[in-house]
Amino acid sequence: MRDLLFRGQTRKKGEQVFMDGRPVDANWVYGGIFQGKGDFSVIYTYDPIEKRLVYTDTVGQYVGVDDKNGTKVFEGDILKLKRHLYVIEWKGGCLYASQSSISTVCRLIEDLIDGGAEVVGNIHDNPELLEGHTK
Repeated sequence: MRDLLFRGQTRKKGEQVFMDGRPVDANWVYGGIFQGKGDFSVIYTYDPIEKRLVYTDTVGQYVGVDDKNGTKVFEGDILKLKRHLYVIEWKGGCLYASQSSISTVCRLIEDLIDGGAEVVGNIHDNPELLEGHTK
């Protein structure tokens, strides 16, 4: 049975700053979801029972596989295999690991995991990882 798990941010990276100007890291929460129609959705857990308001544009679903380090892979994660970076995203009703937004190079996530890929960040907290790549 596939785990239905979601994550979302209650605070985006850089939304708040320390007194010295450094950005405060994002705050991720994990659980089930009540999808909102606007800017916010609710992530909930059962044990203990909690509901947390999250930014809808940061919500991603667990894709059912873990990387080589045992880290759960979610939509929006950036995976690295050798020297290539891939973004996990939905396209045309299918889940892909896209190398580029203008490239037709897509790989099945299972192929990347079997090849030893690892999560190195995500599109929300680490967009700088994609600089110099066409994504």
